[in-house]
Amino acid sequence: MKLNYTKVGDYFLPDLTIKNQTYKRINKYGLLKLHYLKQNNKALYTTLLMKNGLITLFQLVMNVKID
Repeated sequence: MKLNYTKVGDYFLPDLTIKNQTYKRINKYGLLKLHYLKQNNKALYTTLLMKNGLITLFQLVMNVKID
């Protein structure tokens, strides 16, 4: 994997981009899950954030039907 760099002042910064995503609104349960992860499981939250897995997690939480 080859990275391209752009010179900004005296520094070379990598040209990073994010894949195109479809964003949906986070419902109540998604917000509760986000708050829980931030407070109680910071390692999982950080890993999901870096791997762009939070969107997938929220979509799973939002699709759960509660009867």
